[in-house]
Amino acid sequence: MMDEDSDWVDDENESNVEDENEGKWGSGLFDVSIDYSTYYSSLFCFPCQLAKIKAISDDKNCNCLTVLKTFSCPCYYSLVTRKKIRKRYGISGSKRSDYIHSMLFCCCAVAQETRELKMHGFEIAPLFMTR
Repeated sequence: MMDEDSDWVDDENESNVEDENEGKWGSGLFDVSIDYSTYYSSLFCFPCQLAKIKAISDDKNCNCLTVLKTFSCPCYYSLVTRKKIRKRYGISGSKRSDYIHSMLFCCCAVAQETRELKMHGFEIAPLFMTR
């Protein structure tokens, strides 16, 4: 009988942990060490990485036009994409925090958004993406 009660308590604690993480990003803005390849892709090929996650947030395929758009105004598209990802996955935040992250920490913000999409089942490969 005691074992059943202890199992119930453990299940309750697990749900509390899930509730604590609800509404938060799956990783921090500067969590570079979680996935170096994502960070380096965001750092050295920022518009391409942004185009991939923008296409996912728009439920479209990544194509040359998307890449050209992100080259033209990367911070703006980073801001818009960040807002869409937050809304889609119920991540708390504000326009101000999105603006600050997208304008001051562009590469880190795109890497964080990429990690979030990967956590939600998207595979973001160098040339294409799949679900």
